Formats: sequence, structure tokens, C-alpha cells
Amino acid sequence: MKTIGRFSPYLVILLAVAGLLGWARTEQRRAEEAQYEGIEVREPVWNDRLPAVRQETLQQPTDEAKLRTLTDRLTHHYRELDAPLRFKVIQTDDGALALRLNAAAALPRWYTARAARLGYDEATRALGREVPVYIYETYIVGKARLIGICRAHNGVVEVALQ
Repeated sequence: MKTIGRFSPYLVILLAVAGLLGWARTEQRRAEEAQYEGIEVREPVWNDRLPAVRQETLQQPTDEAKLRTLTDRLTHHYRELDAPLRFKVIQTDDGALALRLNAAAALPRWYTARAARLGYDEATRALGREVPVYIYETYIVGKARLIGICRAHNGVVEVALQ
């Protein structure tokens, strides 16, 4: 009985911390739902559009031209639905070509991840080698920050978001 009395303050503190963590998770979920409540996200019907995009991409003579055409077409189809997404071609520090996905901060992360995966798959298919996609979250004031990358890791394509 003496042992229970000695450890009871620690047990009370532990239970209080667990309750606070549960409350914080609930409030975060409510805030995310409120943030995305007014945004309707729809994806283009890719079954109809990807064959034409692939054909147009493969007709280009250089790797950079292929990626530019691909990014233009993907961005165009997302812009038709007023989705604030934009693909760009960039060069990494070692001179390799990569894609950059600018996504508005208001978009849900799952939507951004699906767009990054689509860009990765199509760019890799077009060039026959891996082309990573760097994902940036953009804000109204013109700022952007890196929030993730899409690439193959141990043979599995993963979208790693912060």
C-alpha cells in the first residue's frame, strides 16, 4: 500500500499528459477539417488524358524537352480544374534533371502526394530513369518551402512529406 501511495502523483501526471495529448490531436483534426472545408478538390480524369500526354512527351527530342512538355501538360490539366498545382523542371546541384511541384498550402496533403506520384511515374516512364519530384508548399505572399520529395527507396516509390 505504501508503494501505491508513493507512485500515485506520478500516475496522475502521466494520465494528465495522456489526456492532453488526446485533446491536442482532436483539436488538430478539427482545425484541418475547418481548413479544407471550403476547398473542393477534384482530379482530372487521367484515363482519358494520359495517353495523349505520353505521346506528346515521347515526340520530343531531348530529355529536358520531354520533361518540359510533360510538366506543361500536367499543369494544364490541373489548372483546368482550378487546382493550385504547378509542375516545373529544375536542375539539382549535381546537374541532374528533376521536377518541382508547387502546391498551395491550402491543398490537402493526400492530394499533393497523389500529384507528386503521378509526376514521378510519368517522368520516370518518359526518360527511362528515376526523376525525383521535390514538393514545395507555396503561400499567397510568394514564399515557398520544401515539404517533401517523391522518389524510389529500396524499390518502392514513396512520397515523403514533412
